[in-house]
Amino acid sequence: MNAITSPDELAKAWIAYWQHQLETDAYGKADAGFEVDRLAREEPETAWPVILAILRSIDAIPSSRLFQVLAAGPLEDLLSEHGKRFIARIEAEAEHNPKLKLLLGGVWKNEMSEHGWTRVQA
Repeated sequence: MNAITSPDELAKAWIAYWQHQLETDAYGKADAGFEVDRLAREEPETAWPVILAILRSIDAIPSSRLFQVLAAGPLEDLLSEHGKRFIARIEAEAEHNPKLKLLLGGVWKNEMSEHGWTRVQA
């Protein structure tokens, strides 16, 4: 994914990948689709602005499959792997970002600590 350098570019590529998959039920070239997931697990400081850029670019409709993929994919991975480090930042953002607050409702506990999961639910 060296060609994509900014969070907004990666967000656009991730959205295009998942829109194609959801519309056609066919998985295309998965670079962007999997890169954001990898970043959420391995490079959380890079992933966080990408997650926010994706969220800014999609409709905040819980029944939307794209919204669900973002919640149960990159955001859930970020919280599961790095929740202790990111939960305060996520809570602060959610206080003034209703789309993020709604997105948190689509996250499952997965590998989160009990303490982190309680904070997500709040």
